[in-house]
Amino acid sequence: MTVDVYGDILFLINAGMDALCLMLTARLLHIPCKTWRLLTASALGGVYAVIVLLWEVPQPWSVGIDLAVCLLMCAASFLRQGESKRLLMQGVVYMAISMVMGGMMTALYHLLHRAGVTAWLPGGEDGLSSFAFLLLAGCGGLFTYVWGRFFKKSHRIQVCTLTIRMGEHTVTLRGMIDSGNLLKDPMGGGVVIPVNIHAVLPILSREMGDFLKDQTTKEVWELPEASRIRLIPAGTATGEGMLIALRPDDIRLTPEGKTPYAVKALVAPITMSAAPADALVPADLLH
Repeated sequence: MTVDVYGDILFLINAGMDALCLMLTARLLHIPCKTWRLLTASALGGVYAVIVLLWEVPQPWSVGIDLAVCLLMCAASFLRQGESKRLLMQGVVYMAISMVMGGMMTALYHLLHRAGVTAWLPGGEDGLSSFAFLLLAGCGGLFTYVWGRFFKKSHRIQVCTLTIRMGEHTVTLRGMIDSGNLLKDPMGGGVVIPVNIHAVLPILSREMGDFLKDQTTKEVWELPEASRIRLIPAGTATGEGMLIALRPDDIRLTPEGKTPYAVKALVAPITMSAAPADALVPADLLH
């Protein structure tokens, strides 16, 4: 028995499903994603599906190659400079969504088959035809879109871009609007933005970076940034403490889908290894 497989249909089906899974991954992880990058990654997944069909990969290598392609697709869609550490998490979420979507498609097909619906579709008597698969993919895509819209509305997590200039150096960070961030400078009353220390090292002096990372014995007032430093009282789950905040020369805030504008704030470099963004921007800064 032979089975006819059309490469163009296989490409379109896989690329479409990959695009849906990448879109949902971006929504779940709150990653800004350009459409052209997502389409490029989806096309890569579609081409890989056709290659696998034509070239049988030895079993010991197939799983590794599959995982590598998944990571490559995530990199093509989401990777930004300085964010390589997030790639593994993005790949895991993408693969989990792919498995859930695949399981949902299979369950939906069996449900329709038991109800006798697939027999009405072209080629449905002999199994899952291309038309039926495309129909199921469309149902899956509609489900993903509706669920993604609901998820976005229910959580209302806003992302933004933060550009910080200190002297001649500038960094651009991915930020998250945090309504729970109430840190303020007790002297001047300005708001404080916690930022990932590793993300802002390019705009700090080497002495300042070493002090923040290793808490060296050097006096804080001897650092090159001494005139910019403010000490901010902060309460955490482990007790009370002081944060070292800095006054940049310029901060530009760009909420998602809006134009950038200047804000007045201090930045407090801290360790944020588990945070979904590199800056926690107070909601007070939104216009």
